[in-house]
Amino acid sequence: MNPPAYSQGRVYVQIGQGIGSGNTSPYLACFSSSGSVLFTTPFGAQWENYLAPTIDNGRVYVDGGTYGGMYAFNTTTGAQSWFCGALNQYDQWTPSLDSTYAYAYLGTQYSDVPTAGLYAVNRTTGLVGFWIQDPDYYWSGWSMGEAAAISNGHAYAVNGNRLIAFDIPNRKIAWERDRAITGQVSVSGGAVYVIDAGTLSAFDATTGAFLWAWEPPAGSLSGTVILTNNAAIVGTATQTFAIDLVSHTQFWSVPVGGERSVIDGRLLIGNSTGLLTAYDILPQLSGTIALGNLAGTAEGQPITVQVRLPGTTSVIDSYRTTLDAEGRFSVDTVRVGTYDVAIKASHWLRKVVRNVPFGPSGAGGVDAQLINGDINGDNVVSLADFGLLKLAYGSSPGLPSWNPQADLNGDGFVGLADFGIFKQHSGESGDN
Repeated sequence: MNPPAYSQGRVYVQIGQGIGSGNTSPYLACFSSSGSVLFTTPFGAQWENYLAPTIDNGRVYVDGGTYGGMYAFNTTTGAQSWFCGALNQYDQWTPSLDSTYAYAYLGTQYSDVPTAGLYAVNRTTGLVGFWIQDPDYYWSGWSMGEAAAISNGHAYAVNGNRLIAFDIPNRKIAWERDRAITGQVSVSGGAVYVIDAGTLSAFDATTGAFLWAWEPPAGSLSGTVILTNNAAIVGTATQTFAIDLVSHTQFWSVPVGGERSVIDGRLLIGNSTGLLTAYDILPQLSGTIALGNLAGTAEGQPITVQVRLPGTTSVIDSYRTTLDAEGRFSVDTVRVGTYDVAIKASHWLRKVVRNVPFGPSGAGGVDAQLINGDINGDNVVSLADFGLLKLAYGSSPGLPSWNPQADLNGDGFVGLADFGIFKQHSGESGDN
């Protein structure tokens, strides 16, 4: 059995290894949350093991093919969308996605033909769009044991103790760091996190500059670095730790080691004996935000949430998240005590909720109503905003003068209603 993936109440897993005496013919299986089989779909393979499938926008992407390749299947029916057979044959990898391509970092197929590197498969056609060579690839077997990490136009991978950054737009290697790096790369917030000689190390995602490291009190770190909004979860054979990404210090640990995953605010740790241990580890900061004068739904509206030292503008945690259809938000927090919470949306003024109590389960009920009209984002509704509104007047998406920030009521058109909102709140300013 290979690692599963979960999406919208369904579990997807690749079963069977393919060609070989006694091996099961491989297939992709989809189960409901109750365990019933929704579909099974066969695919080609040869003595392979897999990482968890990658799921996005109605498709399941997996490693497969008798001589290497990548498949895409429909998430509902299991029907094959396409197969790309132009990839080198390695196992223990899974596709990584951006909006256009599915990526695979793979080794060379033959020793005299240097074809190792990052492959980009078009998500619509299943054809290889481009390939970035890794000329320094070190061959150590036919298993990759990783998926490329994609962020901000870069792909990150590990090979031969090197950390490699591929510049996707310019089709080249951006930088490499030759250290003692192993395992899966994780990336978030402009930093790349890896296990380096048994420690947690962070590198600048753009330049590759070393940022900081954390060493466990005993033993060596191994496995995947799990990132939350403000923590890195790592572990040794006997312990699991959470490291604050701001202070770079440990803020909790549990006396259990093994393979780790996080789902719905719960840390799951499984060890080689089959024991699974669950911890509630991620308290939530949550609330409901009313976006003033918004005509449509709040769903998908981005907001910035800051946790501040009370009575000051000193930010200790900052989150970028989105609202649901009811205007609700929820982010992870590790804070305990009393703090101020500042909330800012794109063209709405900032609101600071004072003296919010944070307990072991987090902080709930952080509700606020935001005032509309701050088109330029300077936290004041002023003549500068009026100038931008005037320039965008009469526009809609696709026109040269369109400015989504000036569409104050969110109806897809900058018109008299938006001027009315500006007039209503002209001269007002948000909390500092």
